[in-house]
Amino acid sequence: MTSENRIENPPVRRKKMDLRTVSHTLTPTVAETLRTIAFTERVSESAIVEFALEKLFEHSRERIARDLKAWGATARRRAPSGGP
Repeated sequence: MTSENRIENPPVRRKKMDLRTVSHTLTPTVAETLRTIAFTERVSESAIVEFALEKLFEHSRERIARDLKAWGATARRRAPSGGP
């Protein structure tokens, strides 16, 4: 990342965290970009995904839902039972 692309006021990461493992399907382009940034910046892919999600979650659920629908997002698998 160049200095002009750096995010202002990044969230502060907690020192000790209770972590969960998740697995998601990504397009080849997104996966390659993720790998490239992780390698170039010498950070883990997980750290990038967590950071991106934290930034996304700063928005309201309504805005996230609206933007996802506008982007064309759909369920890729059967929804889990039991709700959120």
